[in-house]
Amino acid sequence: ATATETITVSEVVESSRIMQDLVAYYPFTEGSGSTVQDQSAAGSPMDLTITGSVDWNPAENAAVMSGGRVGTVAQATKVIDALKATNQSSFEMWISADNLSQSGPARMMSVGSDPSKQNFVLGQVYNDVEIRLLHTGKDSNNKPRLTTSNNFLTTNLTHIVHTYDGATERLYVNGVQHPTTVVLTGNYSNWDVSDKFNIGNEGSSDRPWYGTVYLVAVYDRALSPEEVTQNFDAGPDAGGI
Repeated sequence: ATATETITVSEVVESSRIMQDLVAYYPFTEGSGSTVQDQSAAGSPMDLTITGSVDWNPAENAAVMSGGRVGTVAQATKVIDALKATNQSSFEMWISADNLSQSGPARMMSVGSDPSKQNFVLGQVYNDVEIRLLHTGKDSNNKPRLTTSNNFLTTNLTHIVHTYDGATERLYVNGVQHPTTVVLTGNYSNWDVSDKFNIGNEGSSDRPWYGTVYLVAVYDRALSPEEVTQNFDAGPDAGGI
């Protein structure tokens, strides 16, 4: 008789990120140097320059922000033009804040030039997050703004996504939608085309945020709740599809 042996093989498939309609993508894999590369493969790369107090953490594919700035030298034409063409957006970050005493709001990410002129701000205000998104339905101060409450932010590794579909702003943390929304129809025709793209500080370098950045991405459409969850499940070190 011939013996038959059965072998069971288990395969672990890692979750992949959503790459469709990605405009800019920064996974912070460089580990050294003064440039953070746009790895989105969408159009011409919009690479970012490191200025001031920013240190690499190559073991975690991350940059430690200590008062410096990672951003464009000139206007963020690639992102601004893409979002003005669709009048939608998704801004995504994997971060961990150093502390919960920062305000201003301290700029985790922005498309702006100085504290009084921004197209978009994702900022920390103590335990919470404030979103300043400019569109034609709002006043010149980006109001009404989406602001969290109830100690939204911690110092743990956190996944944050803000989306706007032309009518509703939504905010997600660790794959779950925050109950606060802003329902207001508008478009991005009033965006300032001279604004810069900034991580960890404002374009004028006077709104520093202290913490670690692992990943930043911008899409020219609103990600669905399922897509946000997929990116969260993929984690800060996942590659694209």
